[in-house]
Amino acid sequence: MAARAPGAKILVSGGSRCNVTNAAVSERDFWGGKPSLIRRVLRAFSVSETMAFFREIGVSLHEEAGGKLFPDTQPRPATWLAALMRESDEVGAQLAAGHRVTDIVPAEAGHCRIAAS
Repeated sequence: MAARAPGAKILVSGGSRCNVTNAAVSERDFWGGKPSLIRRVLRAFSVSETMAFFREIGVSLHEEAGGKLFPDTQPRPATWLAALMRESDEVGAQLAAGHRVTDIVPAEAGHCRIAAS
């Protein structure tokens, strides 16, 4: 289901505390989608790279019991969503809330085109 506002699903993850990712993640942790595709995505952007990305945009993460990674801005998860939105603006990402991603197509030099319905 498509969210109506950017970040809506992020804000409710982890009991509304924004579980960004887990210290150990595999394709078995995801429902839906081809495991081979999910595996490729996870290999392309590792947990350590995810943590570094968020650090670079001003959001540090901490690990809790069970390996779940949350932003240090608790209890204000909107703080890190704002950082993510700023980064999206800076890199020229076009967000389309209320649409479901149907395809991701490689484009020129490290960019991609996302088809949505």
